[in-house]
Amino acid sequence: ESQMQWINSTGEEATHMRDLVEKLLLLAKTDNMSRKNMFEDVNISDIAMQFALQFEPVAFEKGVSLVTDIEKDIYIKGDAVAINQIVHILLDNAVKYAGVGGEAVLTLKKKRAYHLKRFIGYDIYLSAKNTGAPIPEEDMPHIFERFYRSDKARTSGSGYGLGLSICKNLASLHGADIDVTRDAENGTVFTVTFK
Repeated sequence: ESQMQWINSTGEEATHMRDLVEKLLLLAKTDNMSRKNMFEDVNISDIAMQFALQFEPVAFEKGVSLVTDIEKDIYIKGDAVAINQIVHILLDNAVKYAGVGGEAVLTLKKKRAYHLKRFIGYDIYLSAKNTGAPIPEEDMPHIFERFYRSDKARTSGSGYGLGLSICKNLASLHGADIDVTRDAENGTVFTVTFK
């Protein structure tokens, strides 16, 4: 029995180490990527819906209500693998930190953009909101830093502090901005804006 416990523990640690190595490799890859002509039309609406469906059982198991507000057939020029990663990271964090009985909301909207009152195209807003303990004020300047993890009240003991750093790098690759707002009443909202 003790040998089985040791084997199971070793297997879990190997899985964690593989996950960490994969995240580090992805981070290194995003550091060396540049905007390329290889970008293609990506249906970000389909990607958002796919991950929302994928996370439904995870949210249910954690006692979290998962809500979506996804506009159909929104396309952006980009790298499909990178867009998948962005949506996955944002939704994973939202579900993880919503808290039991809490709510995670994934939103995707297209809005008209203006410059000097002239219509210049559309901005795409992808956001993931969660209830639960907001990120402490002192952590806000550091949340996109590699290996940075917020205080113990928000962390579940899992993760390496790489997800948001990867997300920011991948957003930058697409010329997108990522920001975060948080307060006790509305929770935490991460928004990626594709211009």
